[in-house]
Amino acid sequence: MKTQIDSEIPTCAVERCVRENPTYSILIAAGVGIGLGLLLRALQPTKDENRAERLISDLRQQIRGIAEPAYDRASAITRSGMEQINDLNVGGTLCSLRKRFQSFFR
Repeated sequence: MKTQIDSEIPTCAVERCVRENPTYSILIAAGVGIGLGLLLRALQPTKDENRAERLISDLRQQIRGIAEPAYDRASAITRSGMEQINDLNVGGTLCSLRKRFQSFFR
């Protein structure tokens, strides 16, 4: 019997407090609800979409880090090759060959 009476005393005190101060009780309940909602939201794992976006972004950065030096080297080799072709004076050589070829048929 004593445990039943002991457990009813705190409940009665809470009920009495709520009846005496209904506005404060509603505000406290709303605050506790908002606090629990924010806490649960913060503890939820991130969405898969966000993880996927981060993973793709990381992969792009890693690939760019690998590809840029190769691209730069290929550009340098191409520029070097074009400079060597220009140094050969291919246009002048072809022009003289064309003139020689035409002279055979005149």
